[in-house]
Amino acid sequence: MTAAQRAMTELGTWPDLASGPPRCSVGHAFGAAGHELVHFEEHDAHASPSRPCDWERPRAS
Repeated sequence: MTAAQRAMTELGTWPDLASGPPRCSVGHAFGAAGHELVHFEEHDAHASPSRPCDWERPRAS
C-alpha cells in the first residue's frame, strides 16, 4: 500500500470530508464545504487551492 493509498483510507474516515471526482477528472478527491482540498492520482497527491467542487459531504444517517 502506497502512502497515497494510506492517506485516502484515513481521509475516508473523517466525518466532515466528502469525496468524489476531482475537477481534472483524474483520480479521487476529498473536500469540505463545497471545495476540493486534495486529490489523488495513481501514485501521487496534490493539494488544491480550495477549488469549488460539485459534490457535498455525506449526510449523517
